[in-house]
Amino acid sequence: MATRFFFDAHCHVLELSHPNFLDFVEGLRHRGLETIYQGLSAPNFIMTSFFSKGGERLRNLLAVMGRQAGEIFELMEDDLLGLYAARHGGEALVRDGILRVGDLEFDRAMVVPLVMDFAAAPKDNPAIWYDRQPPKEVTRQLRDLLEGIAHYRRSRPEGFLDIRPFLGVNTALHDRGTLAALLGAAFEGYQSGLEAATRASRAMAAWDGSWKANVFAGVKLYPPLGFDPFPPGGIEREKTDYLFGFCEERGIPIVTHCDDMGFRDLPLEEAWRYSSPERWSPRLRANPRLRIDFAHFGMQYSFRLGQGPRNEWTEAIVDLMREYEGVYADIAFNGCDPMYYDQLFSLIAREERRSGELLSDRLLFGSDFAINLLKIRSWSEYIGIFSKSCLPDRLKERMCSINPVSFLFGE
Repeated sequence: MATRFFFDAHCHVLELSHPNFLDFVEGLRHRGLETIYQGLSAPNFIMTSFFSKGGERLRNLLAVMGRQAGEIFELMEDDLLGLYAARHGGEALVRDGILRVGDLEFDRAMVVPLVMDFAAAPKDNPAIWYDRQPPKEVTRQLRDLLEGIAHYRRSRPEGFLDIRPFLGVNTALHDRGTLAALLGAAFEGYQSGLEAATRASRAMAAWDGSWKANVFAGVKLYPPLGFDPFPPGGIEREKTDYLFGFCEERGIPIVTHCDDMGFRDLPLEEAWRYSSPERWSPRLRANPRLRIDFAHFGMQYSFRLGQGPRNEWTEAIVDLMREYEGVYADIAFNGCDPMYYDQLFSLIAREERRSGELLSDRLLFGSDFAINLLKIRSWSEYIGIFSKSCLPDRLKERMCSINPVSFLFGE
């Protein structure tokens, strides 16, 4: 019988050295009013995580990020196996070698860590003694992640996880030559297909430091850190054209951040403009065969004071799905709130009356671990909420098993 895979199509394995915290703090200093606005308009998003119960959630997140990448993968497996649940009166999700989600059963889990390029253009900061900003080169984070995957495979050769990372890219930080070199090195040995991905994941036990072993599964883009999917022209347009042409030609999937929160290095309005699905309309007209996952399904937490939440981005993504068969969306972070699944099921039911099973075929399960620890206790709790949600098992299976194969591998 074929191996039954559960997919977490959107997670992060971040060490404390990876994010550019200095850039984040500088943004708070110079754009404090924007931060206050976001805190007021989305009061239950992150602010409570810093202050509730002595900062319990933030401390929990730091307990993960304080580890090396290989140790984080071990922690994730131990979480599924119930090591932490046993200490807190919960149950293991994996029992007798089987992961149970609703009435579904899975033999293995494939996790997709998305690398974010936190690098920034070099600049002086004369307000502080050590006045040169740390480079935060993405290659260092990639090295840590790949070493972590190799560590996990060596320490747990029969481990429950297969791991397929996405390469973080920000064309604004490259010239044409370095962009081509990065993509060429990362995807020289690229092969699509679930079987090839599984082989590549297991082969990481013998990893020799090379990127030429079908290591990366796709490309991760993060507009709030300065990536514009469709610049108005010039060299920046040429670089994005090259990136998307490269991915389209080779069938390499893309994940782009698409909610109005998150780690940002841009003024608020500019970050929203780059992140909006509307910004992707001309890009998809230029590259209609792209496979692209709009992360967080366009969730908008911020709203004009005195008005309710907005869902224009979600509706815009659905419109893009109708037009382009390669457009997907994941629910990473959204599922921290159990009530989200009631809203999602209502949207799917409404859309089925209009477009058949469009959403059922294009939605992906994602957790946003470990960032989701700002709103929830654990990776296993996030999966457990999905398991117990109102979604029927046939839809759960599509989101966490069938659709990810289609998105990741074009199968």
